[in-house]
Amino acid sequence: MIITAIIPCYQEKRTIDSVLSQMSNQECPTFDLEILVVDGGSTDGTLEIISAWEQKDSRIRLISNPQKTANHAFNLGIKNSKGSHFALINAHTYYPPRYLQILWETMQTTGAVGVSGRVLPILESTDFESRLVHCISTSSFGVSSQSYRIGKSGFTDSVSLPLFDKKAVESVGMYHPELARNQDNDMNYKLVKAGFKLYVTNEISASYHPPRSYRKLLQYALKSGVWNTKTLLMKFPCMKWYHFFPGLFFAGQVLGGLSVGLSFCCSAFAIPGFIWGLANVLYFGLAVYFSLSHPKAKGFLRLFLPFGFLLFHLSYGLGNILGLGYKRKIPNF
Repeated sequence: MIITAIIPCYQEKRTIDSVLSQMSNQECPTFDLEILVVDGGSTDGTLEIISAWEQKDSRIRLISNPQKTANHAFNLGIKNSKGSHFALINAHTYYPPRYLQILWETMQTTGAVGVSGRVLPILESTDFESRLVHCISTSSFGVSSQSYRIGKSGFTDSVSLPLFDKKAVESVGMYHPELARNQDNDMNYKLVKAGFKLYVTNEISASYHPPRSYRKLLQYALKSGVWNTKTLLMKFPCMKWYHFFPGLFFAGQVLGGLSVGLSFCCSAFAIPGFIWGLANVLYFGLAVYFSLSHPKAKGFLRLFLPFGFLLFHLSYGLGNILGLGYKRKIPNF
């Protein structure tokens, strides 16, 4: 029996050697492993590193991805795979030696067609920005309690970087060709709707490299917000309500702030302005509570973290709003 590890990559010189080493050294006594690297036209030296690995390990094979996006990389990997199952592997992530073996064993015991472990951010440095990014990414206030970073073990409606049964994925139509992001949301939704089971195990976890600065985290939040709204307009059922709470929060901040300003010249805006003020007291109360209770938030970081939450949520919410300008290219799919 063969399992195929599919690794989409583009300009991954910094991490591709590490992830290929991790895949090459996977302990998988109950199956054979195939490793497909699907590259989007890297020019930074990534291809040379992959070529060297092809010479060292015959299980590794390079595939070209002219469309460059992850959804096309996944589909190319699936179509070219020899395995009956495939695992989606992130080039920025660290995988322990028994990662694939544990996922395979969990799949056998649960009957799920998609199984993932926990995916946790690495605290790469002890500097202020790195700790700030890590605290936001691992807080149930910073991100949804349903997030793959902090979600609970058990049957679920969403798996991240999973091991999949290839026949199940092919039966629901593969990855959507227009979803350059959120393609995992769409795939999870299609599998669950078709009656398949998904499972997250806490027995094993992978560790990914988060954005290396707070500014890049805000850029990530903005892009994610945009794509969440674009995906909503394209594939409404696959998105959850909590994906759009930041957009409502951002709109509430703008409208509430305007109400406060207008209340000085028109008393009719006083009540909306008062409600906005109460909502902000509640928000910052929760932000302070989660900042003080976070195990990694120490010293001055505890004072800044509530404002770090605020800017992160506003960036995500602004992305939700900007995504409303998306024009669908394909009316029905």
